[in-house]
Amino acid sequence: MKARLETLLPLAVTGIGLLAALLYLPRTLFVDEYDHWPQAQVFARGGWTVASNLATWPTMNAVVGWLTAVIGQSNNLVAGRAVIAAFGLLAVVAFYRLASEFDATTAGLRSAQFFLSPIVLPFCVLVYTDVPALTCLLWAAVGAMRRDALLMLACVGAACAFRQNDIVWLPALFFLYWWICRQRDQRIPVASVIGFAGIGSAWLLAVWLRGGVASGVDSRSLHPGHLKGLSNVWFALFMGGLIYAPYFVARLWAERRLPIPLIRWMVFAVIVGLTFEAAHPFNLINTDYFLRNAVLKWITTQGGLAVAAPIMVVIGVLVWRTPLSKHPEILRPFLLAAVIALLPFWLIEQRYYLPIFALFWAMRAPVGRVAELSQLLAGAASTAWMLAQIAEHQHFI
Repeated sequence: MKARLETLLPLAVTGIGLLAALLYLPRTLFVDEYDHWPQAQVFARGGWTVASNLATWPTMNAVVGWLTAVIGQSNNLVAGRAVIAAFGLLAVVAFYRLASEFDATTAGLRSAQFFLSPIVLPFCVLVYTDVPALTCLLWAAVGAMRRDALLMLACVGAACAFRQNDIVWLPALFFLYWWICRQRDQRIPVASVIGFAGIGSAWLLAVWLRGGVASGVDSRSLHPGHLKGLSNVWFALFMGGLIYAPYFVARLWAERRLPIPLIRWMVFAVIVGLTFEAAHPFNLINTDYFLRNAVLKWITTQGGLAVAAPIMVVIGVLVWRTPLSKHPEILRPFLLAAVIALLPFWLIEQRYYLPIFALFWAMRAPVGRVAELSQLLAGAASTAWMLAQIAEHQHFI
């Protein structure tokens, strides 16, 4: 009974948090909702015209528009947000099932920790593409772990349809599926290989039809890819270190030392210094409105990088050395896919990190109970503060 309560209570709290956030936020558009919600309404009215300013394929907009039209609420922003919240609830279930594959005893607590964090919960109640794509990706990972090829392929295909850059997770999931089959001395079914190839081919065809552009607009001018894209990786480590501080402090205490030669530390620090920049105009404006911009401005000015770089190094090492309760061989390939997923982006936004944090958090090994509960309370408190700031039109993440 106690074990069941420890599983169900965090999940119930997470669901209540989603509902509270949905009802709490004012019924006014936020940031990218100004683009996504009107497009959803076009689909709700039966139109097919796609706005030229969308940076993603309009899959999410179509789903939101059609579902709100079915219930007669196509002009109700809360109804549109409720569709995304429903995806969020499906993501919670998928996360719990995936986390259970690694450590069933803490799966419920880790699910609450992740979804009640400030870089996750707000996006679960906004008309954005990130949460529907994350939901599909998590269910695809569940399918891979359970060797359910149909679930895996359908969901990874949907994830790519919601956010086209999720294509980088296709080979990572193929590796995971292959590895699980290998552990059970089974061959990958030919139909599964054909399915993976089909999704990749369909993605390439869509890009080719768009004239080499993988989105509704020419994203090469908005998110040019170059080595400087590594700044997203370093910023992800820095933000991860802040948001999940109780966990990483516990991991650091467990390690007691980081057996990395000094020369490697120096090389890593130099790479951070040479690749970390925030030159995109969107990263340099509205430092009062966008919390990430305030952090970026601090890092890139007045010696802030001297403080941020060591944090990135330490968190990077701790992530690399974090044990998994099961299947430790699969962590590094997923971390590699995570880095590749961030490299093309010049514009730094925390929501780009949702798949990375989700997969790592679902797979990680637990630490002491005090640290785990501290992590949950710290995340929930910072999320409540963040939602209060958003309601006042300040500090949007």
